[in-house]
Amino acid sequence: SGQSSSSRMELQLVRRPQEQARWLERMELAQAPDALGTAPEHIRSDREVLLAALRQHGDTLRYAAPAVLTDRKFMLEAIQCQPSCFHCAGQDLQGDRDFVLSCMAVNGNALQFVSEELRADLEVVS
Repeated sequence: SGQSSSSRMELQLVRRPQEQARWLERMELAQAPDALGTAPEHIRSDREVLLAALRQHGDTLRYAAPAVLTDRKFMLEAIQCQPSCFHCAGQDLQGDRDFVLSCMAVNGNALQFVSEELRADLEVVS
């Protein structure tokens, strides 16, 4: 009855560059998917800004910098959030069986965007 429980909480503060913070706020409030279209290249390469935009509008990745679309880790995060992002992934990723299996693991709805050849692969479908 006299047990005391000690719990520990860690708090991590992140200091963002002012421009990134402005774009993050802008993306969270964005009413239109093309809000990212006017962003400078380095903002359209910022994974955090892109994911914030993606949470508001599923087709925002069309404005992403091309290098981001070939980043396996980022694209998995994007597809987890919005399976239609599979179309935006670089061609090498779209044809990569392991990448497709990873996509299916994070969001099974991505199957509808996978090539017919990979869709026919029973391991991908099951």
